[in-house]
Amino acid sequence: MIDVANAKPSNFTIKIPPSNNIWSALGNNTYDFVDLISELVDNAVAAKVPGALLNVKIQVGASDDRQKTYFVIGDDASGIPREKLGEAISPASIQTRGALNEHGLGMKQAIASLGELVYLATKTENDAEAAIVEKFQWEDIQPKLAAVDWAHGTEIKVGKLKSVVPLNQEHFTRDVVDYLGARYRRFLLPDNRQMKLVLELVDADEGEHYTENF
Repeated sequence: MIDVANAKPSNFTIKIPPSNNIWSALGNNTYDFVDLISELVDNAVAAKVPGALLNVKIQVGASDDRQKTYFVIGDDASGIPREKLGEAISPASIQTRGALNEHGLGMKQAIASLGELVYLATKTENDAEAAIVEKFQWEDIQPKLAAVDWAHGTEIKVGKLKSVVPLNQEHFTRDVVDYLGARYRRFLLPDNRQMKLVLELVDADEGEHYTENF
């Protein structure tokens, strides 16, 4: 073995540049659809306004053409403060206990696993407009601003969905609906309701809707 304690210093440095390939690489995992949407719903629950009913809506746009498919999740939680957006986007910057987010990868990993980010929009009660991020990258990001009809919360849209996302109603009713109902049961109790959860499957080609209210 090398005695590194007595090794001499070199006269050169090694530069390790950040690679934006990490954002797509985060999607290379074995999580299934319910794991991924649970991570995003968990984030909303963690940021819910104390004492207020949390509203979360998930919409999946199905099409025979995967280029037209999309996933949207929106909530009326407290939103991400603008000074915290960089940390929220940076992998491993914020670490909490949880199935996917223990190492600060949860939201980014879920998005990369579902498809391609279209936008992340977020607004706190102190913001006049929502800040919109259309791409995750290591370099500085200059968000767009837009007026929205919600006082606070976060909305994420992912396009070009991967095969991990089920696009048929049978799968939704058999697997996804039962899972979400069981996982968030304690937040959905009629006598102590803390969250309203809506799951919607939209046929982007025919315009048909299937909606499940929890």
